[in-house]
Parts: sequence; C-alpha cells; structure tokens
Amino acid sequence: MATDWGAMTDAMVELQKARNERNALIEQLAALEHEQWCAWAYAVGHDENLSQARIERWNRLLLTPYDQLTEAEKEQDRIWARKVLAIVEAQHGQ
Repeated sequence: MATDWGAMTDAMVELQKARNERNALIEQLAALEHEQWCAWAYAVGHDENLSQARIERWNRLLLTPYDQLTEAEKEQDRIWARKVLAIVEAQHGQ
C-alpha cells in the first residue's frame, strides 16, 4: 500500500490552519477578558481596602492594553478564554 504524501501534507496544513484560527480566537477572547477584568478591578478597587502594592499593580494593569501585557499576564487572561471556548465548543460538538 502506497502512502499518499500529498493527502497527508494537505491534512497537516489544514490541521495547522485550524490550530492557528483557534489560537487567534483565544487571543481575541483573552483581550476581551482583560477589558472585562479592567472594568471589574476599577469598580472593586474603589470599594475595597487594598494594599498599596496591589493598587500599584492594578493601576499598571488597568493602563496596559492586552497586547502590551507580559506573556505571564496574557496567560492569565488566556486561561479564562480557553474556558469560554471550551463551553462554546461543547455546545457545538467540536
């Protein structure tokens, strides 16, 4: 039996394309999560008794667009983005 390398290559390309699209969606959802967190932190920050260190950290994060966060900070938003995406995919049988 001969291996159809062309079909395998096409399948690999399609798989990579799907991964890239999913990762792009995760980034969009993570950016939205950052915006949501900023709104929440701004509202809560005025009502809570926060330490000076937390206030300084939150102020920096509130003023930082998603695309300028560190990778570690972005990953915190991606965690929530993946949770949202998992719910959507489960509803659509993916």
